[in-house]
Amino acid sequence: MKLFIPEIGTELILTKEWSFKLILEHRNNALVSKFYPDYVEEYSYYNVYAKKLGYESVLKSKAFDARFDSLPQFEHIDYRNPRSVANNEARSIAIEKLWNDYPNEWIAEDNLEPMIFPVGTILKVDRIYIRKGKGMSDYSSITFYALLPEEKKKLRFFAHLNDINTIECELK
Repeated sequence: MKLFIPEIGTELILTKEWSFKLILEHRNNALVSKFYPDYVEEYSYYNVYAKKLGYESVLKSKAFDARFDSLPQFEHIDYRNPRSVANNEARSIAIEKLWNDYPNEWIAEDNLEPMIFPVGTILKVDRIYIRKGKGMSDYSSITFYALLPEEKKKLRFFAHLNDINTIECELK
């Protein structure tokens, strides 16, 4: 085995289909929008959820939307400002309640099928993020721009290093 650490901007072409876990985070919005168009990102105090836009019934939709729309607005948390922290904690509690009351209206990472990129997909390295320390390696990742075969628009996303280490590719 030869070690290869790519420079930023390096382009890789998949020589084998690549399967990886999609992380529901704002940095992966492009993939969520393309492959899960019925979902939209929803921030809470400590996590990211996705709200389903398609509903089983109109009544359920109206009830869910009314409760969702009445939530406090997400804002950047200023930890020195107790009101800012309280507003976002209240939003998180409300979102948790919605999660429990309407479990079919959300997606979670554990419910998602792995993402699969076909042979011929071009991955351009955008960022490399490596963490040191106990438990910190879970945050090691690489951000790419992906150009799927027969697509014109590049999709920006990141994946964890343990998934990236399964890529079979060649340099473009």
